Amino acid sequence: MSVGGARSPVVRVATTADHVAVSRVLDGALLEVDGLRTRLEDGTVLVATLEGTSDAVVGTLVVAPEGPTNLDPPADWPDAAHLRAIAVRRKRRRSGIGTALLDAARERWSPLVADFDADVEPFYEALGAECQETPDGRRWALLRAR
Repeated sequence: MSVGGARSPVVRVATTADHVAVSRVLDGALLEVDGLRTRLEDGTVLVATLEGTSDAVVGTLVVAPEGPTNLDPPADWPDAAHLRAIAVRRKRRRSGIGTALLDAARERWSPLVADFDADVEPFYEALGAECQETPDGRRWALLRAR
């Protein structure tokens, strides 16, 4: 358990048995990932549960190891896996789950790039990401293993 009685997140690679739970978390964040079942079979989806509780999925992260498709991160950045989606159940946000998911992803797929809306830039900056805007107006984060 972490400080104050909050339970620590436990991150693991998702399986096809997690498909419904992952879909629900993504839906709750208004996110959609094409080919989710294939990503689950390929081991490129992570899930977070809470220590000492049931295996209820409270967060998820989906990566495309092949990198971004149809999007161009900053030209001077290295080839990297693409963070396709990260989502945490609304009532569990701001409790370290997103950070735990990204830390696990950084260890597994480094470097990692993410395109994001400007309002979440502070989240990526707090994780030590290099953030940059491309000429098309997209915001990008480059995350390396810590």
